[in-house]
Amino acid sequence: MPSKGLENAIKSELPDVEYRLCVKHLHANWSKRFPGKMMKDLMWKAARAANVPYFEYRMQRIKNVSVEAHEALNRIERKKWTRCAFRLEKNCPKLVNNWAEAFNVFIIKARDQSIITMLNNIYHTIMNRIDKECQKKLRRKGVGYERIDEVLRKREEKIFDLFTRPSGSPRCEVTSAKHIFVIDIEKRQCSCGLWQLGRLPCVHSICVYKSRNKDLRQFIHKDYLKSTWLTIYSDFMEPLRGPVF
Repeated sequence: MPSKGLENAIKSELPDVEYRLCVKHLHANWSKRFPGKMMKDLMWKAARAANVPYFEYRMQRIKNVSVEAHEALNRIERKKWTRCAFRLEKNCPKLVNNWAEAFNVFIIKARDQSIITMLNNIYHTIMNRIDKECQKKLRRKGVGYERIDEVLRKREEKIFDLFTRPSGSPRCEVTSAKHIFVIDIEKRQCSCGLWQLGRLPCVHSICVYKSRNKDLRQFIHKDYLKSTWLTIYSDFMEPLRGPVF
């Protein structure tokens, strides 16, 4: 969670910028008043809710346990911490800010050095990282990258308890033990909300694709393609000349 000073600075200087709170840090502060694994699980389920009905259901569960805990979360704008309120055009369902923390760990050895040495070492570290990532993607044989394949594989393992009911149109129903979801294949939308939030097929859409013998790789958003990764890493950092040569 950003400090109050940083939060005020963002509102003042960048009023149109949307920012989110790291749910891990949000929970760390919230749990000081409402500790315990049960409360932690309830809060994280509310944060992960990709649609409003499911979010409200999870918030009601919190309220049933503690009205004060429910009120504390309700005082925080939804768009800052729960997926159901995230802007869809961002294509990002992330709930934690470990990207920034990962970068800080990445450069930690250089941070204790003198300023010029530190900047040179950070530059070379990033230069090597870009080359390493580019070479790794060139060796990759699939159309996407490894982590996306793993996410889709895990979701595919969950389709066996689902039932697909076609309608003769691009829209169809997928029924689970408790709920019915509506999927629009052409618009790539599911009423669960997860598909349009992260632009990766959710378990319900995967069920539909499998029932129609479709290749999932055809429906991976361009943000996750190997070609996009190669474009990102196509701008190399130029080698630096030394003080003499």
